[in-house]
Amino acid sequence: MRGVVSLAAALALPMEAGTGTPFPGRDLILFFTFVVILVTLVLQGLTLPPIIRWLGIHDDGLEAKEEKSARLKANQAALARLKKLPIPPNPTAMCSAGCGSNMRIASASSKPPLPKMKN
Repeated sequence: MRGVVSLAAALALPMEAGTGTPFPGRDLILFFTFVVILVTLVLQGLTLPPIIRWLGIHDDGLEAKEEKSARLKANQAALARLKKLPIPPNPTAMCSAGCGSNMRIASASSKPPLPKMKN
């Protein structure tokens, strides 16, 4: 997204001035716009990693630890909720009201064995 506005503004310049003559300096403006965009992208991209190493900035792993903790708490809450849900007496039976997630979870754990194939 960098340079998009600058490039759009440069490309929005008309090819010809109101008198029908070529717009003065349009090619030069387009060239410098491309150069500035290219230099800022490449220069920043190539110099940022050495500067970070020179400054001694390291990842402390805090973000990964926080994400792991949040996922663990979410999983524990989901399991606690599932344990509180009532399990129907016959989980494989069809219900007329449309089986909810309770039924799918219960029936998934009580699947009949697959039939053996004949040779």
